[in-house]
Amino acid sequence: MSDWTDLQEDIISEHKRDESQSDEEIAVEVDCSASYVNTTRKEFAEQEGGNESGGKGLILLLIVFVILGLAAASGDGSAASMSVVLFCSFDIYGYILQTG
Repeated sequence: MSDWTDLQEDIISEHKRDESQSDEEIAVEVDCSASYVNTTRKEFAEQEGGNESGGKGLILLLIVFVILGLAAASGDGSAASMSVVLFCSFDIYGYILQTG
């Protein structure tokens, strides 16, 4: 963790220990307000989301290349089928981001 206060590190540690805990439960454990826990968890999720997106982007690229390779091998390289491939790829990518 970078640039986190001791209290924020305690909050994040509690969050990692049991992600199902509510903000109020973590607040009691670390002796702070539930709103501060909520803010810290959101900041942590944003930071983690940014760090993880590169790996998910690689998965998307792999999926796109496999689908494009299959389309090229079948001899159907029309613009319409490529548009469908890209649309499906972004749909899959959205699903990957949502499910983590």
